[in-house]
Amino acid sequence: NGNWGGWGGWGSCNRNCGGGTRSRSRSCNNPSPAGSGSGCSGSSSQSSSCNTHSCAVHGNWGGWGSWASCTRSCGSGTKTRYRSCNNPAPSNGGNQCSGSSSHSTSCNTHSCPIHGGWSSWGSYGSCSKTCASGTKTRSRSCNNPAPQHGGNSCSGSSSSSASCNTHSCPIHGGWSSWGSYGSCSRTCGGGSKSRSRSCTNPTPQHGGNSCSGSGTSSTSCNTHNCPINGAWGSWGSWGTCTVTCGGGSQQRSRACDSPAPQYGGSQCPSSSTSTQACNTHHCPIDGQWGNWGAWGSCTVTCGGGTQDRSRQCTNPAPQYGGANCAGSGSSRQDCNTHHCPIDGAWGGWGSWGSCTVTCGGGIQNRVRSCDSPAPQYGGAACPSFSSSTQSCNTHNCPIDGAWGSWASWGTCSLTCGGGTQDRSRTCTNPAPQYGGANCPNSATSRQDCNTQNCPIDGAWSSWGAWGTCTVTCGGGTQVKTRSCTNPTPQYGGAICTGADSATQDCNTQVCIIDGAWGAWGAWGSCTVTCDGGQKSRARICDDPAPANGGLPCSGNSGEFDDCNTQSCPTVPPGQYQQLCPAGWFTCESGAMTCIQEVFKCDCSRECDDGSDETEGYAGCSASLLLACGGASGLVQTTILAVVCLICAILINAQGFIPT
Repeated sequence: NGNWGGWGGWGSCNRNCGGGTRSRSRSCNNPSPAGSGSGCSGSSSQSSSCNTHSCAVHGNWGGWGSWASCTRSCGSGTKTRYRSCNNPAPSNGGNQCSGSSSHSTSCNTHSCPIHGGWSSWGSYGSCSKTCASGTKTRSRSCNNPAPQHGGNSCSGSSSSSASCNTHSCPIHGGWSSWGSYGSCSRTCGGGSKSRSRSCTNPTPQHGGNSCSGSGTSSTSCNTHNCPINGAWGSWGSWGTCTVTCGGGSQQRSRACDSPAPQYGGSQCPSSSTSTQACNTHHCPIDGQWGNWGAWGSCTVTCGGGTQDRSRQCTNPAPQYGGANCAGSGSSRQDCNTHHCPIDGAWGGWGSWGSCTVTCGGGIQNRVRSCDSPAPQYGGAACPSFSSSTQSCNTHNCPIDGAWGSWASWGTCSLTCGGGTQDRSRTCTNPAPQYGGANCPNSATSRQDCNTQNCPIDGAWSSWGAWGTCTVTCGGGTQVKTRSCTNPTPQYGGAICTGADSATQDCNTQVCIIDGAWGAWGAWGSCTVTCDGGQKSRARICDDPAPANGGLPCSGNSGEFDDCNTQSCPTVPPGQYQQLCPAGWFTCESGAMTCIQEVFKCDCSRECDDGSDETEGYAGCSASLLLACGGASGLVQTTILAVVCLICAILINAQGFIPT
């Protein structure tokens, strides 16, 4: 059988970036298949991905966005618009877009109206009254600022009045008449009572003076002694307890002297003595033995044993710390000390005597003595007999075996191709017994059977090598085959089961698809209406789009053509000057005369005479022009410039005025 040699080296990658493929091969020569040997299995070639890093994409500006709102509604503000470096965006190490991503211009330059504003209020003048509410006045001017440019005049009044000295004029206070005396502060022992008057005749107001003197007057009352009720003094100490344990009592006493009753006061309530329980803990009780219990059973019925009795420490039991019973709670004594009777027991059997016959069953005898021990103290004699008889030589006398008849032949060991079958006989006529001789010769016999040829079922050979894949990429199939010759079916044998071919997927790696241009779009509007302008159209690389590392479309995505080449109508004699608005650049000559300032010196040549990319006229730096390297021919930038120029021409269609 063939076997693969080693793989060869990898070939060159078919792409420098964006994902390519490389391959290597091997030969079926280690060894080559010979004779009826099978070819090598598997593929002779192998592919792998290479240079899978993405290709560099240089950035290019997208279109300008709309203008943002002006930063001011008047008085000169600015507005800005932006563009993004996304047409395409730089990636994989590509260059960023050159130039600025934003463009600003002035807006709302007209003066803002100034509305009039009041100056600060002047100081108030003198009050018209010193009390009881007067008025004072102040004023202001509309000059902070004065209204200008159509601004509104100040709203509101130029003067303001306020109340002043609103306090009432002062009224001095005067006393009312004395009132009646109130209740005495005590019912005995000397108290006081008072009367009052108020400063309400009239009440002082608005800063007037209060009344002079006191508003109250006091005098003594109920000066006789008060009765004093008796009150108990502190309790004395507790007396000695009547007992030392088991619960007694003790007393204490007090005197009615804090204070003693006087001037008809009442005696102290309740008792002058108090009693409480004491030494309530239990008294200790020493334990005492109860009566002895009856003697227990003797440990033996004869020959001397022991028996026990016990008593409990419960008469009474020890309590509350009392002492336990003294002495032991148990007692032991001897019992049944008389001799025990000894029963007789047999000694060992003697040897068996000779058998009466040599086979077929005889008898033999043996004897023993009652001396192990002999019976004493009324003990029983040995039971049973002193002699014993048994059978001997009970084996049958030997019988020699003889063969029975042969049984039928058994099943053949094979159904074809020559087998064998057996038959047997048994040594049972009679069977050998009791040591008799076995039957002579063999118990089995064998003969040939089913000697016809057997059918041979077919079997598959080894699979052949895989065939060529139906495609080189994108997923195809390949086939391998085998034959029913290992072995070929014979003598009615079954043919091979299963398929004689197999299919598998191959070259499943994605196909590299190079891009191709779609159809051109419609022509855009002409840049001018007469004297020759340009129009443009574009196409997209999508028929198909490049995929899986395929090459992009070659050539330009846009193209230009002349349009409106007819002469413009003759204008009146005189010189004309292109008036470009603020933020726009005036081309030196040619059909395109106004471009936005932001497109000047950006390597894109928006002016058809190229004056926007010059050092002398546009003021571009020599180093920038050298870096541009003729980039004015870049198609994508030019398309963007043409769109902007069309907008400029439309905006300035009325910008030509005779000088």
